[in-house]
Amino acid sequence: MTEHHVDWQALEVEGVDNVIVQAARSISKNERYRHAVEIEDLQQDARILVATKPDLQECVYEGSLGLLHHRLVHDLKDQYKTEARRKDKTQSFDELWERVGGVE
Repeated sequence: MTEHHVDWQALEVEGVDNVIVQAARSISKNERYRHAVEIEDLQQDARILVATKPDLQECVYEGSLGLLHHRLVHDLKDQYKTEARRKDKTQSFDELWERVGGVE
């Protein structure tokens, strides 16, 4: 059984928080994901991913912030893919109201 190491110190490395914010913004601007999740949730999940995933920690400690960004975006998309699909299949009340000719 593999033991996972949680490394909260990785979040303190210079530049990591900026990468987390940029990755969350990248997802939140994506048409497919922006209605599925709030940017604050994306940032929190990205922090947890960095602290718990050895491949992301490796990027942090090797100074590979560009690779960290790439992997974070990929991991966040994977994490929210199902939620985004579910939201795509549902319509908001406002959309339905407009379709039936509702008046505000």
